[in-house]
Amino acid sequence: MYKEIEKYRTGKKVKGTGVIVNMDNREIELDLDEYKFLLGDLIMDFHKHMSKPRWRRNFYHKRLTKIYKGALNSISLTYSV
Repeated sequence: MYKEIEKYRTGKKVKGTGVIVNMDNREIELDLDEYKFLLGDLIMDFHKHMSKPRWRRNFYHKRLTKIYKGALNSISLTYSV
């Protein structure tokens, strides 16, 4: 997929659903790659990704940013005193 997150791919496939955008918006089943991120590595890689100069960004920068944000936003931490 993308070189920056390729190191996190496990090689396993998971079932997912996708929507074909046309007149009927029907859903289809997809086999998606599974990724396992370590939190510290994910945060550091996201920081490196976002701090690239504008001229160094690739055409898939926005899509990769969406993947990083999706992974980061799925984490919740709780702390009790």
